[in-house]
Order: sequence, then C-alpha cells, then structure tokens
Amino acid sequence: MGFEDIFENKQRQHINYRDQKYPDNSRYSDELNGSDHEKSDHQYWLNILQKIKGNKRLKLLVIGAVVIILIIATGLIIAFLPLILKLIEYISQNGLQGLINEVTVFIDKIWKGSVK
Repeated sequence: MGFEDIFENKQRQHINYRDQKYPDNSRYSDELNGSDHEKSDHQYWLNILQKIKGNKRLKLLVIGAVVIILIIATGLIIAFLPLILKLIEYISQNGLQGLINEVTVFIDKIWKGSVK
C-alpha cells in the first residue's frame, strides 16, 4: 500500500460517478439537490443525536457534561436552600403583598441612591 493509496478517492474508480442516480427517498438525493439547508430543526437535532449515539467518545463527553451540570445545579440548590427557606417563611408570615411592598421600597431606595 503506497502513500497515494491512503488518500485515494474511491469514487474515481467509477467512470461516471457524478452521474449516479439515487432514489428520491434517499439521503443522498437531498444532499445532491441542496435541500440540506432547508432541513427542519427536528431533523437537525435527530442528526446530532444519531452522531452522539454512534460515537463512543462523544457519548462519554455528553454524559460527563450532564453529570457535571447536575452536580453544579445540586450544589447551587444546597447553597441557596437557607435563603429559599427564609423567603418562604417571610411570604408565609407577611403574605405576597408584604414581599411586594419590601421589594418596591428596596427599588425606591436604589433609585434615590440611599441604599445602606
């Protein structure tokens, strides 16, 4: 096997490879007709999912990214849990109208420039 055999175009061996006819329902007819750019978003995402399904490294990368995102989301929920609980307690004591009043007073202080 020579160096040029590695990069050899296999379609060059066919005499009329450019004139090959594909069935209308094949993916090759869409690619040849240029309707590749007209694919819907649904088909685009299905194509990406098929690539992920077929590629082991890409599948591991996606699974790892999802695990990292879940860990970060869980950490943020745990970090803000005391604040969320205080907010729920304040709403249960003062009602939603009391929360809205506090927010408007705070925004008014910011607008006037006297927040301390």
